[in-house]
Amino acid sequence: MKIFVMLRNAAIPSAVAALLGLPFVRAGIVPGSKNIGAVWFIGDSITQSNADGDSGSSPRKSLYDLLMANGYTFTFTGHYAANVDGLPSTGSTPETNLYHYHSGISASVIGSDINGRVGMTQNQSTFWSSGRLATVKPNVILIMLGTNDVDQNIDLANAPTRLTTLINTIFAHRGVGNPTVLVASIPPNRTTVPTDPTNTAAFNAAVPGVVNAQQALGRDVRFVDQFTPLENGYATNMRSDNLHTNTTGNNTLALQWFNMIQFLVNTPDYDNWKTTYFGAPFTDTAPGSDPDRDGLSNREEHAFGLNPTSPSSANPVVLPLDQKTGRFRYTRRATSGLGYKVFTSTSLQSWEHDAGATEVLVTTRGKVETVTVQLSATPTNGRLFVRVHAQ
Repeated sequence: MKIFVMLRNAAIPSAVAALLGLPFVRAGIVPGSKNIGAVWFIGDSITQSNADGDSGSSPRKSLYDLLMANGYTFTFTGHYAANVDGLPSTGSTPETNLYHYHSGISASVIGSDINGRVGMTQNQSTFWSSGRLATVKPNVILIMLGTNDVDQNIDLANAPTRLTTLINTIFAHRGVGNPTVLVASIPPNRTTVPTDPTNTAAFNAAVPGVVNAQQALGRDVRFVDQFTPLENGYATNMRSDNLHTNTTGNNTLALQWFNMIQFLVNTPDYDNWKTTYFGAPFTDTAPGSDPDRDGLSNREEHAFGLNPTSPSSANPVVLPLDQKTGRFRYTRRATSGLGYKVFTSTSLQSWEHDAGATEVLVTTRGKVETVTVQLSATPTNGRLFVRVHAQ
């Protein structure tokens, strides 16, 4: 007897993992939850905050203060703990030292090591297995890189491509899961006028496109504008070297990070999901619409974590069902607010609702929950196909 499960709208790694009994993926920010997990800062001296002239101030300390004041649960992670900047000490080991770790490295550049500068992409494998990051993987990743590429005029035409490579390298890490990644424009740079301001503007103009391309891959990547608020208050935000933020500037940086985190936590899940994907030419965001013409509504694409702008994401996965028990597992979005029904077929030509099917919630992790379904239907001629609908 052969029994198969066709999980409609489930051509994604999390669905495959659940059906095969593999580990669940790490999730990012969940709408409605102020437990945002581990936060990983990636940046240069502005993130490390070794040049701001204030040993008790950093963007990390300012974000810590904002998150604490607003009732968030979180830790910081990273590969080392330079420039503590007034953050509290909670333990003597990487696992128990909850707030000192990060990956802000003074003088670092986006890509490979060059002229004594650390390349943040080249060294990712080392970071991933070092410090607190070795055991505490991030749920939220904050990236602000490119200032030194611009300041040192390092192959500026390809700097946005290097930023893409960095993000892809992060998502390729073993065990990375589905974190929320916030990618920022870089701060103002007036060290050499007009060259540095012009190059900064060109780089920053390309960053939203880098983010949009990541979103098209189904990743929870968002753009954060750090340049504009710093530029608008330049005299109070920037040090006299015209390159680094001061204490006030650190607070400004932290506020932009916090505002995006707050937005993602407070926005209803479907609205949040829409902002990840929709833009020209896909403007039809109604739940019942099908802008990519793949036969799946936005409601269904949202429920199973698919890309509503790409019909290729709708290809069904067909996997064996447990032949002895008549059970199968699948994953779905825990915060979708939808109902799910199981339909069966012996021919793939017509489908019937299995009203007697029962399900048991197995686990909920972040935005993803897994359920086990017990069918009441029986196979005919040794075959039974199963399809799950979100309604």
